[in-house]
Amino acid sequence: MKIGIVTIAPQSAKNIRYTSTPEENSTVHAPEKNISPKEVLGYLAAAGTVAAGGIIALKHGKTPQDNSVNALKFINELTTGLEIATGKKINPESLACVMNKSEFVEAVSKLGKENYIPSIENIEKGIFKADLHSHSLFSDGKAKVETILEQVCAYADKLFENTEEKFIFALTDHDTADGVKKALEIIAGNPKKFEHVRFVTGAEVSYLIKSDKTTNPYETSELLVYGFNPFSKTVENFFENVRERRLEARKDFIKDLSEKFPDVKFSEYEFHNVYLGEDTSHTPIMNSYWQLFHYGQIKKALTDFARAKNLNPEEYFGEVMAKAGKQRTLDGLKKQNLIDGGINETDEIAQINAKYRPSTASDGSIIKTSENILEDIAEAFKGEDGCSMGFAHPYYITERNSDFQGVIGDVQSKLGQMLNLTESYHQAYSPKILQDENEMLHKVSEFCEGKGLIPIGGRDNHKADFLVLEN
Repeated sequence: MKIGIVTIAPQSAKNIRYTSTPEENSTVHAPEKNISPKEVLGYLAAAGTVAAGGIIALKHGKTPQDNSVNALKFINELTTGLEIATGKKINPESLACVMNKSEFVEAVSKLGKENYIPSIENIEKGIFKADLHSHSLFSDGKAKVETILEQVCAYADKLFENTEEKFIFALTDHDTADGVKKALEIIAGNPKKFEHVRFVTGAEVSYLIKSDKTTNPYETSELLVYGFNPFSKTVENFFENVRERRLEARKDFIKDLSEKFPDVKFSEYEFHNVYLGEDTSHTPIMNSYWQLFHYGQIKKALTDFARAKNLNPEEYFGEVMAKAGKQRTLDGLKKQNLIDGGINETDEIAQINAKYRPSTASDGSIIKTSENILEDIAEAFKGEDGCSMGFAHPYYITERNSDFQGVIGDVQSKLGQMLNLTESYHQAYSPKILQDENEMLHKVSEFCEGKGLIPIGGRDNHKADFLVLEN
């Protein structure tokens, strides 16, 4: 059987025609470059199941769907970006497992709550089909991207063996796409291994919302962002900007602490180790002004206590923090009996903290300091045709603001059509939140879905293992 040639007119990606023999037309005229017929079919095949439908249409002399063209464009962008980043020649077909927005939205629209729950039964029966929320060492996860993908492929192979369906997976590190870039490099290096995986480019992006349930005027909430090009300069600049702002705020905060209390040895290195871990090099944590506040309070209190007892302050601080659990606050150390119950917070450190927290300007706008606002996000991703956004764990909005409907409406008004998802099936809520009598969880899910947002789910995994499968 002969496969004819596709012609894409320079001014319209929708204007596609089929010609019967290779002799009738030898090149494909795309908006920016000429590529061979074989490359066109390769690009379309690389885009996955929907694009494959476009190839079938071409074979039968029909016009393919627009999403086939969008898939071609997206894979081409990823290929180019990966080639520049790695200095290697990349075959577009090696990214065949990567989903574009059209097929991603279509696929998740067909999934239900059970498809996101990795129970033993759901795994055995092949009901667990997707995980759209996961973290690596590039943010605050405990696993390398290589380890995560290895385990994702292992499960995807088992799923396909049982159901002939592919596993949908997104890596969504906090305010960075570096892990996604690494994942694409790994996928391109061994595409055969990922034949049963549908990979989604993703990130969990923080933004500020008004809060009337906490002592802060603003708190951080998060969006899950999918289907963007991580090599886009606008996207790269957005993530780099928030990283630089947080690092600068950390540096300035510790400088202020040191100037206020010159007899206490504060350091960025020590803060990083205490609150992130010595071996981590990931993107700076959001809301770091609170971690810095707690670090300052603890270091000041332990230094004063050590000197009063004729102990070495640095050694004493290290010994106490080595015993500390996750609650690394002054109150947390008191509860663990690691610090004297009579020691209280220092007001001067609270005043320094206020300098770095988001606040309201005289004109009513947000003074954002080191964090993102919705306008930043809208501007960064507006050029991403394949971008799809959703609320991450939306229940937490209700813990920050009594008018969650107003907050959700504000986000919708500023993000527009980019916002089309909501993580109704978030798998990391505490048992208390998930209990049946928690009406608020159901209310926020119903409200979001009533707004036309597609329910999705994810495990929000931060552990060293994605899934441990027993033979």
